[in-house]
Amino acid sequence: MQQQAQTLSQQASQIDMSIRETERTLEEIKDAGKDSVLYRAIGSVMKKVDDVEKLRSELDDEKETMEIRNKSLKNQIETMNKELEEMQKKMTADQSLWFAIAAANFTTTIERKGIWDKMAAQLTTKAE
Repeated sequence: MQQQAQTLSQQASQIDMSIRETERTLEEIKDAGKDSVLYRAIGSVMKKVDDVEKLRSELDDEKETMEIRNKSLKNQIETMNKELEEMQKKMTADQSLWFAIAAANFTTTIERKGIWDKMAAQLTTKAE
């Protein structure tokens, strides 16, 4: 579960970077007019943009989609971290219980040994 949380955190970081990149792109093209010549990377190919307004709209939509996905990822991470914390608390409590049981058993064993030693001493004394 911890690995899943780390993987989701990495994905969230990548999406954060993509959101910032999209925001910078939108900032750069905000003053671009219809006569501006813009290109958009599609894979490894650059394509000339014919409609700047359409590009702005597409970038806004992409940014919104990434923000929704990122919010979802962060909620999943938060839930996983809470579950991990609860598991750790339970394990710590279980460990404490096991240590208490082991200590009680050890004490009982020592007490029993003490009783056996006394009985052995009494038997030895009576036999003499």
